[in-house]
Amino acid sequence: MNFVFFSTIHWDWSGGGHQPPRIAQQLAERGHRVLFVQAHSRRTPSNLNPRIKIVSLVDLGVPETLAARAWYGFDIGLQQRIADSLVSILSEHEQPGEARIASWFAPFDPFARLLRVLAARDYHTIYYPLDDFKALLNLGVYRVTLQAEEYLAKHSEMIVALSENVAEKMRHFHNQVHVIPDGVDLNEFRLRPDANSIPPNLLRGERTLGFWGHISNTTFDAEMIEYVARARPTWTLNLLGGFASYSSEPLAAERLKTFPNVRFHGFVPHRQLRDYGKEFDVGLIPYPNNEFSRSRSPIKLYEYLALYKPVVASHAPGIVDLPYTWVASSPREFLECVEAALRTTIDRQVIDRFIEQQTWSARAEALLDCVNEMVRSDASSSSPSSTKALIIQSFAQELQAEPRLRAYLESVEQELARTQQMLERSRQHIKELEHTTEELEHWATELNMTARAQQAQLARLNRFFPIGIVGRLRRFLANMLKR
Repeated sequence: MNFVFFSTIHWDWSGGGHQPPRIAQQLAERGHRVLFVQAHSRRTPSNLNPRIKIVSLVDLGVPETLAARAWYGFDIGLQQRIADSLVSILSEHEQPGEARIASWFAPFDPFARLLRVLAARDYHTIYYPLDDFKALLNLGVYRVTLQAEEYLAKHSEMIVALSENVAEKMRHFHNQVHVIPDGVDLNEFRLRPDANSIPPNLLRGERTLGFWGHISNTTFDAEMIEYVARARPTWTLNLLGGFASYSSEPLAAERLKTFPNVRFHGFVPHRQLRDYGKEFDVGLIPYPNNEFSRSRSPIKLYEYLALYKPVVASHAPGIVDLPYTWVASSPREFLECVEAALRTTIDRQVIDRFIEQQTWSARAEALLDCVNEMVRSDASSSSPSSTKALIIQSFAQELQAEPRLRAYLESVEQELARTQQMLERSRQHIKELEHTTEELEHWATELNMTARAQQAQLARLNRFFPIGIVGRLRRFLANMLKR
């Protein structure tokens, strides 16, 4: 088959551990061709399967300077250039005579507009949302275009969601919705006989807890970690991952930097996570209490379990029934769940039976089952599906339509409002610094004047009472007193 993946997650993001590149690799290993279209330009890995080709918006004719506004769409001329470049690349990469499948992993406007191009080339279309994007928008992440999501959801032939929560919301648009969660590569996370390397910067304690992932306000609940760190000072918490802020709010992890039993390790390459994880007593997933968290499928869950580590999460109802997994709804309950996990004896056979069904290979097979069902259904029909016919019929008209100016302006206004808030905070901070600087300069002037006055006084004293004379006079008076 010929697959096209449209992804805002670039191939090597976080070491390539996310679903789009993982599924693409599995499909290529099965002999399928994959054109991986990513929003950003990154270095192509040297060991890339020859059946996979990676291109970015830049490769499709978009100047680097326009990357910042890509979420809000391009004008008709540039969008047409992207479509022409994509068709040219597809003509070279496609395997003739094979079924054609295109998947969109996010409501990214420039990619969403290419759905009609793929449909016109007889591609079966799948919307494959990796998150609850509406919930993400409500958290202040402005790089989400709900109009693009509605367009993809309504016009795709099938929808695949990572969680049942997202699937339920997608059924509002479509009756063909499947659930395929994230997975794990056991070759990376299963312990090997020679795997005895211990990271030298690992912070050990009476109990060693760990987390890896993005540390941001939308995905990381610092209150959960703070409660554990404060209540159990002899335990240590190792936090692996880069900091990220998608809004004007302070970083979630700022409140944790004063705890001696909490260590931030920064970004750790995906291939090195196993070396840290095998030293953890419990793997943590401290999700905040929001709708976005409740709709997620955490990759780290399967990675922790692959290392035979119990998992404690918060505000993640979708994983509550999984083996050796505890889900809390408050900081105190989070600590109680960690203590319960520490008291539990792990039966590795139970984990083996579960985790072997959660591999990326199993996820790719599940996707192929959905695709084969869709292809067979279309082949048995005497005419094209109504969805595809509608898309092809409206292809010319949509190219002439105006860009979604209203959505673009609304997004720009939101971003401008946040920028103004941050600017006002910066101005206030500058004023405070200027005031402090003025006070320091005033103190420095006073000290300088005092020093000069003391120096002048010392000079006058030295002029009338040279130090040598004063010393002799002191000794003379002392001798007189002795008599």
